[in-house]
Amino acid sequence: MKKLITIVFAIGILMANVMNDAQASESNKTKLHKVNNQIQTVKQNIALNQSKLDSINHQLKNAEETMGTLDRDLRGINKQLDKKNKALNRLYQTRDKYQDQLAKQHKNLNQAITNAYVISQQSTIKVLLNEEDPNEISRMLHYYQYINHAQLSLMVQTKDTLTEINQTTQAIEAKKVALKQLQNQKQHKRSQLKSLQKHRNKLVSTLNNNINSGQGHLKELESNRAQLEKLLNSFARTYPSKFFAHSKGKLIWPTKGSITKSFDSTIKHSQIKLNGVIIRAPEGQNVYAIAPGRVVFANWLRGYGLLLIVDHGDGYMTLYGYNQSLYKKTGDQVQAGELLATVGDSGGQAQSGLYFGVRRNGKPLNPQVWCKASGPRLA
Repeated sequence: MKKLITIVFAIGILMANVMNDAQASESNKTKLHKVNNQIQTVKQNIALNQSKLDSINHQLKNAEETMGTLDRDLRGINKQLDKKNKALNRLYQTRDKYQDQLAKQHKNLNQAITNAYVISQQSTIKVLLNEEDPNEISRMLHYYQYINHAQLSLMVQTKDTLTEINQTTQAIEAKKVALKQLQNQKQHKRSQLKSLQKHRNKLVSTLNNNINSGQGHLKELESNRAQLEKLLNSFARTYPSKFFAHSKGKLIWPTKGSITKSFDSTIKHSQIKLNGVIIRAPEGQNVYAIAPGRVVFANWLRGYGLLLIVDHGDGYMTLYGYNQSLYKKTGDQVQAGELLATVGDSGGQAQSGLYFGVRRNGKPLNPQVWCKASGPRLA
């Protein structure tokens, strides 16, 4: 009997264990299901966040490209305004000259008329009837004819001068109209630029909020660098030139300013090294080519903004990023000291400056070794 009770008891324990195992298994399945759901939610959130980042960067690209075009247009308008103002001033000077000339001609004409009037008091017939020396009579008639010719010539000159003044005045009015149109165009573009700048600043703020975590910032930096490396590797290096290699330490700097981040320094909130230098400079300052070459890229690139890359041959390239506007396009040949762009804060930068890099077959080189020692200093 005891044996039977023991067996029954053992069976009961076994069944209890089986039931407990079944319940545990069911619990584990539930937990696993919850974990899978959480993983799926995280993946969806990551995808959604990445989608937001892509959308923000796309909007930033459009805004900064448009801003670059507007800024370039404004510079062109300012040059036209300066040119037309100088032309207008020249027209004013021309009109003043003609008016002075007209005043002198009026004075001479009045004198000629007065002289003619004095002579006319003694008519030609009276002179002929006078018993005077024939030579004197001939002289008087000749002088009278001379006065008449002088009068006629002065009148013609006066008429021509009045015509010149009228034409100059019309040209002045036309220039004034053209200037007014340019000023209106300038005001409109400045208003557009101001509105876009506000929109751009909001986009940058939103972008920073979306990558504010250290991990998010790191991922964004890695993604941006990967895009740049992929772009650089896509260029064919078949352009032979020894100029760059023979100019080490002698090349000009692309712009004036101070180096706020040196080559190979660590980028904030990451372990990533900077493959160039960042030159702090005022917005709108000119950026120049440091050596002769050919533009192989002139467009917006994520993280680098409006970027321009020049191929100098023999595998050497220079990179100019964060620009406000680009003044060259892909395929353009450039010389050392030629205007390429203007300093900006594109690519979502908080301050204006220039990202400047030097590469040889894709490998980053220190710009401070290649450019003149008299250039920008480390701030």
